[in-house]
Amino acid sequence: MQSLKHRLCVNSMYLIVVLGCVMAGFFLVFIFITEEELVKESVKSQVLKVPSVKPETIYNLSCFYDMPKSDDTFAPIDDRSIFFFEASCIGNLTMLKACAVESAARCHPKRHIYVLFSSGVLNITTKSFIGELLQYKNVKVARLPVREYLNDALLESVLMNDSRKNIRPEDFSNILRMVILNKWGGIFIEDDMIVFRSFESLPQNWVAKQDVGVSPKILAFGTDEIGRNITSEIIKDISKSYASVTEQYTLSDTITKVLKKMCPQEFSNKSIITCKGKKYVE
Repeated sequence: MQSLKHRLCVNSMYLIVVLGCVMAGFFLVFIFITEEELVKESVKSQVLKVPSVKPETIYNLSCFYDMPKSDDTFAPIDDRSIFFFEASCIGNLTMLKACAVESAARCHPKRHIYVLFSSGVLNITTKSFIGELLQYKNVKVARLPVREYLNDALLESVLMNDSRKNIRPEDFSNILRMVILNKWGGIFIEDDMIVFRSFESLPQNWVAKQDVGVSPKILAFGTDEIGRNITSEIIKDISKSYASVTEQYTLSDTITKVLKKMCPQEFSNKSIITCKGKKYVE
């Protein structure tokens, strides 16, 4: 059997760049280097807002609540795990998303790579890209039990009331990535990003800088006091702002605002900042 590396990554590396630049207007530049250098990603951040939805347009998010769980063993053992989250209800991964997961798994053989789904994962997927990803011993697949997971979160009232029908899957992903990092700690990576180098040389808490502010597409926060405080403040800010149907803002702006509030020194032109004794890589 050909390796997933050859079947997915070789042909899809170029496809990712072409699709990103031509169709979405993204510049997929990923430089994951040492602690003394700049970690930079020039991409457009996703908009986190309650979208204007016509009455007949309802997002199908029933899988967040209704579908049976395929794996109840989601319990990271430390705050070094790497997370991917599939927010749609398809219960599978595309070739490009599988390649993103594989790239992280190959660069971090000693870390657990969690692929989390909002829906149940159908048995047939074990014969597809997910099945091949599971050949890596450090790759774990699980369904994220949203209702139980948000039981103590400030965002529960936003996600669990009737207005959830108007919330897009990408908005769920934006919200849940912060809850995941606050609860477990680790690194969250969006599934359209290819990892070329290990993150082992980076500090526990770091963010990726984009042209303006911080990118929400890759975030690293530990369970130490600083990491927990930052993610808690981000969740509080999202909870307050998301309740307004007229307010449009980006998750990037929210993260940047919280970081500047907690670490008030100017850091826009630095690659390394120190906040309350902790180093952060921009």
